[in-house]
Amino acid sequence: MVRQLALAGAVESEDYRMVECMIRKNKTLVSIPEDTVQRRIPVIAAANLGNNEVTCYLYSRTPLQDFEKGDQGAALLRDAIYAENFDIALDLIERFPSLAHTRRGYSYPLYTLAYAKDIPVRKSAGVLEAMDLQVLYPHSIGTSCY
Repeated sequence: MVRQLALAGAVESEDYRMVECMIRKNKTLVSIPEDTVQRRIPVIAAANLGNNEVTCYLYSRTPLQDFEKGDQGAALLRDAIYAENFDIALDLIERFPSLAHTRRGYSYPLYTLAYAKDIPVRKSAGVLEAMDLQVLYPHSIGTSCY
């Protein structure tokens, strides 16, 4: 577990080069959850911190099956939306449509979009379409957003 703690430290310090070096030397580190109650994999920890550069790198290296374990995919989707990392959010929704409706704690990733007032509609339009929210919020997305 010491190796994972070192990766967690590199993620928390937003040291992209260190994260890249550690993953290059041991590709399995991306799949080891942190030793906390939440048991997040490193990409979720990076997304939770809002570090989009490290998040994108870790996302590109994390096996897709890791996002199907427990609520890992839903947690990443929620944190990616919150961090305005819509490329990852949209990719997750397209690959795993059920994630939009997967419960994470007391909430659903879909609620993040509904309650986040500061998220620009233009940036989130693709995610909203993927979640079919146009039916739920017809006034939130207009043709001017495209």
